Order: sequence, then C-alpha cells, then structure tokens
Amino acid sequence: MNMEYFFRAVQDPNFFMPSWMKISVTVGLIVVMLLSLFIKNKERAIKIGLCLSLCQQFILYSWYIGTGYHLATEGLPLFHCRICMLGLAFAYFAKKEKLVNYFAILGLICGSMACIVVDLDHFVFPHWTNFSYVVGHYLLVFNAFMLVRERSKIQVKDIIIITLIMNLFILVADLSLKANYGFLMKLPSSLSFVPLTGVSVGVFISLLMILVLAIFNKVLPYNKLLLEDEEEYIRA
Repeated sequence: MNMEYFFRAVQDPNFFMPSWMKISVTVGLIVVMLLSLFIKNKERAIKIGLCLSLCQQFILYSWYIGTGYHLATEGLPLFHCRICMLGLAFAYFAKKEKLVNYFAILGLICGSMACIVVDLDHFVFPHWTNFSYVVGHYLLVFNAFMLVRERSKIQVKDIIIITLIMNLFILVADLSLKANYGFLMKLPSSLSFVPLTGVSVGVFISLLMILVLAIFNKVLPYNKLLLEDEEEYIRA
C-alpha cells in the first residue's frame, strides 16, 4: 500500500460510504462488546486497550499537525469521544475512580453512537482517518465496556459538575476557533429539526448529556459506592 496515499490530506470529492460498510462498522461494535465478555485477565486487557488507544490518538494528532488538515477546527482533542479516550487513560492510571466511572459511561455511549451513526472524513478508503475512526471508537467502547462492568456508582451532582466544566471548556474553544467541537454550536443533521443555534445548542446538549448519563448511571449495574460516598452513607 502507498503510505503517502494512506496519509494524504486532500479530500476526495467523490467520497461515498455504502450502506454495507456502515452496517459492518456497527456489527464490528457488537463483536467487540461480545469478545470483551470472554476476557479473563481484565486488568491486563484494560491496560493494553488504554495504551493502544493512546497510541492511536498520538498518531492521529501527529497526522493533523503534520498535514495541517483542519487542525484548529477538527484536529484538537475536544470531541467528547477523544476526551473520553484520553480521560479514561489518565483517570485509570492516576487512579481517579470518579473520573474513570464518568468517562466509562460517557465513552460507552459516545463510542457506540459513533459506530452506529458513522461519520467519516471525506477520504476514499483506504485512509488513515477511516482506519483511525473505526479502530479508535472500537478501542473506546472496549475499554469503557470493560471498566463500566467494574464501576462504582457516582452521584448525580458529580455528573452535573464534570459535564458542565467539560462542555464549558469546549464551548469557549468553539467560540474562539469558530469550530463545532462536541456539536455545541451546531446540532448534527440527525437533530436538525431542533430549532436551536449558537450557544443555546451547547446548553441543550449539556442538559441532554446530564439526563442520559444520569439514567445510565442509575440503570447500569455497579459493584460498590465510591469510597468517599460510602463514608458519607455510613455517617448518615
């Protein structure tokens, strides 16, 4: 394979992703989740998965920097999936259990959505961004799915605080760079029927995220309360 072609930075005007390819990505998502259920050494698998995710992110940002392709508006780690990929690795290795639990739930949701509603850069296959998109989200779902099954339940107030801080940071970047990271300035086409524009989109997405995360935090099984929450419960 011609590596220069694989890492090219000029979009293909005739780009088209057939339905069978989109379905294949979704089927692959299901396979990844099923395979994770049969892994015995979970701790080792999580560490390997997180390290592979970091390598994928490093190569991706190296490509953006090296080519200059939409670097400011698309090449920064400010999409929610990218934040989860980096956040999960940092939180896990730094033993920040609350953040691990938060990013595991968010990563599972965002990663799964990205594999169901596939939105690739307009480069005809094979291209690094196609490969990176699919592999990156598979790794995110794998890591998140492994961690969410070992998670501790977190409080709704923590979900609210983390979500608002994260989205405020993204929104400031969007306004400064005239970008649309996290779809906080313009809704995706699937939600185009919602009559919102500008900062109001960021408010809507933030509230929607808090609601969905709170529901998943309530519904998904968990092993224990966080240590600090358990201490508060005992004192009460």
